[in-house]
Amino acid sequence: MKNANFLLPNPLITEKVVSAIKELPLQDRDLKGDIYEYMISKLQTAGRIGQFRTPRHIIKMMVRMINPQLTDTITDPACGTGGFLIIAGHHIRDNNEYELRTNRAAREHYQNKMFTGYDIDQTMLRITAMNTILHGMDNATVKFNDSHSKGNTDEEKRIAKGLEELDAMLDED
Repeated sequence: MKNANFLLPNPLITEKVVSAIKELPLQDRDLKGDIYEYMISKLQTAGRIGQFRTPRHIIKMMVRMINPQLTDTITDPACGTGGFLIIAGHHIRDNNEYELRTNRAAREHYQNKMFTGYDIDQTMLRITAMNTILHGMDNATVKFNDSHSKGNTDEEKRIAKGLEELDAMLDED
C-alpha cells in the first residue's frame, strides 16, 4: 500500500463515510468484497494510460469457459482492479467448497499461491491487493510488472516451480 493517498476532502465527509460503514453488516466477507467492487466500479481512472475495465459479465463468461480448477495457477498479466482473479477465485471456491475446508494443501494453495496479478499502475495494484484480501485470497501475488516486456522469463520458471511444489503437497495428502 506504499504511496496510498486518503482522498476524502474534509473531516465532515470522512465522519459521514465512517459512520455509514459502521452501520453495514460486514461480518460477511462476500458482502465486503461486493461493496469494494461497487466502489471501484465508480473510479474515474478508466482510459488512463490505456486502461479499460472488462465488464463483469464478460469476465464471468471467460471464467466459465476456462473452468479453472483447484490445482491451477491463475495469472492475470494486466489485472487492473483484480476482477478476473476475484471471479476465478469465486468459481473455484464455489466448486470446491468441501475440498477447501478439509484439505490443508488445497486451502494453502488457494489462499497463498494460486493467484497472481500484474499491472503497470501502482494504484491498480493497491486496489487489486485490497480486493483479493477482501475476497479471501489473502496472499495473492500482486506486483508491478510490464507483461509486454521480454524480461518475464524468470516469472515463468517461478510459476513452474510453484506447480511442482503443489503437486508434491497434494500427493502427500
